[in-house]
Amino acid sequence: MIDTKRRRLLYGAMTATALAMAAVLPGGAMAQETVKLAAAGPMTGPSAETGQRMKAGIELAVEEINASGGVGGKTLVVDFYDDEGKPEGAAAVAQRIASDSEVIGVIGHINSSATMAALPIYKRAGLTEVSGNSSAWKVTHMGFDNIFRVIINDQGQAPVVIKQLVEVEGRKKIAIIYENSDYGKGALESATETAHALGAEIVAAETYQPAVDRDFAAQLTKIMAASPDALFLVGQYGEGGAIFNQAYRLGLTTDGSVLKAGFDGLRQGPFIDLAGADAVEGLLIFASFNSLSDAPKTAEFREKTMRLFGHPPTEQEAHNYDVTYLYKAAIEAGATKETMSEVMRTMNMEGVSGHLQFDENGDVKGKEMVIFTVKNGEFVPYVK
Repeated sequence: MIDTKRRRLLYGAMTATALAMAAVLPGGAMAQETVKLAAAGPMTGPSAETGQRMKAGIELAVEEINASGGVGGKTLVVDFYDDEGKPEGAAAVAQRIASDSEVIGVIGHINSSATMAALPIYKRAGLTEVSGNSSAWKVTHMGFDNIFRVIINDQGQAPVVIKQLVEVEGRKKIAIIYENSDYGKGALESATETAHALGAEIVAAETYQPAVDRDFAAQLTKIMAASPDALFLVGQYGEGGAIFNQAYRLGLTTDGSVLKAGFDGLRQGPFIDLAGADAVEGLLIFASFNSLSDAPKTAEFREKTMRLFGHPPTEQEAHNYDVTYLYKAAIEAGATKETMSEVMRTMNMEGVSGHLQFDENGDVKGKEMVIFTVKNGEFVPYVK
């Protein structure tokens, strides 16, 4: 795992490069020779790691694009905004982005509730939003035609988890602990429907407040009383690490009889350290991006992130790198701020995270989930 000091130096160097390339243009031209996007995510706060990895993926794409001639010969500039992972922060950020007439598209947000708070503001401003990480089903079903995402939505993710737990792992009594957000509630709903359809039971469903709760003993004690044989967590790495640590210390998962599962938001650098390796040994992580794929684009991207960041690519880095290139392709296909959504709907390209094509709602088509596990304190591919 890359240390914090080295990561900051790398991010700072990449940002400086992008700014320098934006400032030094032929003939001293500025705005008319640039293409500007805005990117928004949690750069500070409990989920800042995801925002910083998002930023790194975008900056890497920007550096490559500008080094190879820019976007239609113009320099690509991306302004970054910190929404702290909160709906109110996202709404404030969206207002600032909407007031910048030079911005022709938005990358972000990460948290589904943040995306949903910002989306109406972008719609009124005539801006398209492409998210790399907001997975709540509702995000693309609010009646807006200016939203796209390259991550599989919750109705494509949670059922895969439940099917694996029930049909492959033989678990029938599943407990779910989920963050109180659109993301968490959407996953709970689709997981519950799938479990019932497969003849399994959701024996407990407990919620918590993201970025607020730190003590999960009450929820975990109720879950223990239900005697589950699987524990499915829907949340991010910060709370997730604390929950699995406390579950282990309380005795819920100590003997290994309760199978643990979660989404790719847990597969972040600090997670195993926060939880403790013993507490998450055998945890199944369900991801919409296979960082260990042998696909040429993914393998090349993995080599870059290993060299630059010291780790295999995360979902945030890969997805937002891809979103940056999607905007490049759309603009070079003739998209303007006014026609961006229309052109984005026609995109059909290979990215480092897989095939990128959208359905009528703006959801990515054709991607499949992959499973990782924690073994001896490391994330590795899962083999049953």
